[in-house]
Amino acid sequence: EYVAVEANQVAKKPRTASFATAAALPMAGQAAWTALIETAKVERGMRVLIHGGAGALGTTAVQLAKEHGAHVTATASRDGLALVKSLGADELIDYRTQRFEQIARDMDIVLDTLGGPTQEASWTTLRQGGILVATAMPPPPERAAAAGVRAAFVFTPPRGAVLAQLAERVDDGRLRIVVGQEFALADAAQAHRLGEAGKARGKMVLHVGAPGR
Repeated sequence: EYVAVEANQVAKKPRTASFATAAALPMAGQAAWTALIETAKVERGMRVLIHGGAGALGTTAVQLAKEHGAHVTATASRDGLALVKSLGADELIDYRTQRFEQIARDMDIVLDTLGGPTQEASWTTLRQGGILVATAMPPPPERAAAAGVRAAFVFTPPRGAVLAQLAERVDDGRLRIVVGQEFALADAAQAHRLGEAGKARGKMVLHVGAPGR
């Protein structure tokens, strides 16, 4: 089967990745790139707090932030802490047993992938002039102003040029694509339940046929 797309939206898949693994890269990878590199302009020495570090976006964001020389603090649940540590995070916070706002301080960047109460509690973790970049829920401008920080909500269009840079990183070993589980399309409901329970690690991949084919 074929589909027509704009040429500037696509790139060649990483040579070293399977098709299933490559399929897990575009959405989360481009969102992390837009948030950290283009919007927050992460640089060496910056302090970065990444919420949902074991999720699809978070696993990529941790690696991109470390590549740019940042000090990374990431939140995750108990089962995801080891994964986030293996990706290079410097400090880990178990959000089920610890209140991150009592631990993280003077952050240059907060990557908010969750919104809601997590976003509200994140304002106090930023230094003056820092930036909260949200991917799930637009942050209120007046809330950012009251905290003396900046805020941005990112929407990520498909861009082949960014995909190509991500694929290059996969092939040379700088970026690991984390696929948590693979499901047949008939089991999509099970995948949704796993995601809603907060137990997914990395990206979940649905196969039109059976996984592995």
